[in-house]
Order: sequence, then C-alpha cells, then structure tokens
Amino acid sequence: MVPQTFPVIVHSADRNQLYHRLNDSGIGVVSLYHTMDRDVPCIGTFLDAHLLTQRIMNLPVHQDVDPEQIETASPLLTRALAASAGVER
Repeated sequence: MVPQTFPVIVHSADRNQLYHRLNDSGIGVVSLYHTMDRDVPCIGTFLDAHLLTQRIMNLPVHQDVDPEQIETASPLLTRALAASAGVER
C-alpha cells in the first residue's frame, strides 16, 4: 500500500502561490482541503480547521513518482517556497 499524497502545512509562504508555482514546474501537488464546507462555522470550535484549510498542501508520493522526480522536485520546492515567501534564491 502506498499513500497518494503527503500533506504538509505551509507556514511561511502563500499556499496558493506555492501550489501554482509547483504545478507550473511539473510537480503534481494537490490541495485537497482548500475550501471548508460552508456549513462548518469559522469561529469557536472549528477555527483551527478553517485555518488549516488555508495552509495545507499535498505533495505527490504515490507509486508513479520515481526517485529521479523527487530529486528534481526538491530544489524546485525550495525555490518555490522562497519565492512565495518573498525571498528569491
């Protein structure tokens, strides 16, 4: 059994900008939980869940991702994170 994606929480960059940069570079990231159900209140008990939907992103780790793609993806991810955080590398 192999998971399809590896969820990460993006703290220091714009998740949406990072998502687009990585996908434009050929890394098939997904944002599975990008929108909270509108029936879930965004105050009180569910505030953390709403905040998480704005920060979570899923990196591909499924069986079709080979080690060479991971080697290529790593520097792309580093550059995209820096650019999305406003720090060009």
